[in-house]
Amino acid sequence: MSEAATLDLNDRRTRLKQKMTEAQQELIATLQALTPAQMDLPTRNEGWSVRHVAAHICGAESGMQPILERILNREPNQRESSASLDLSRYNNSMIKRRIEKTIPMLIEGLEADRAQSLQTLDQLSEEDLELPGYHPAAGEITLYGLYVVFYRHQRIHTEDIQLAIAAKPN
Repeated sequence: MSEAATLDLNDRRTRLKQKMTEAQQELIATLQALTPAQMDLPTRNEGWSVRHVAAHICGAESGMQPILERILNREPNQRESSASLDLSRYNNSMIKRRIEKTIPMLIEGLEADRAQSLQTLDQLSEEDLELPGYHPAAGEITLYGLYVVFYRHQRIHTEDIQLAIAAKPN
């Protein structure tokens, strides 16, 4: 690999890591600021309270690890294997597993999942980042795109929580 290609790869990784870190820091700060009463506020996600959104987003990255592995393993028919997934049922089962966890417990899992994702990112080549894959909600993506999903998904649900708190009359 040429020096220019190495710099480009490092720059891409650096940008991803920065965006992932910023999104996670904002999510954690938002979660840490929640009061017990705010946990039961409704969100713009139909049927989900702040507690549901927190449980969902704190398990989402680990839930996407199988997608990352299928892409890295160059598994054929990724779309077909994801087509049978009922995303609502899957999300609700993930929430059910985490709904009783405390905020510190959720954050601990969130940080462990992110550490694993970043460790994997450090081992990827430029070619790996361009491997095609399929995400049930995002559709056709590259491995790089999956990492983008990681941080954008956090930002969306951080905003969900922040909007729920802002909508509550004082």
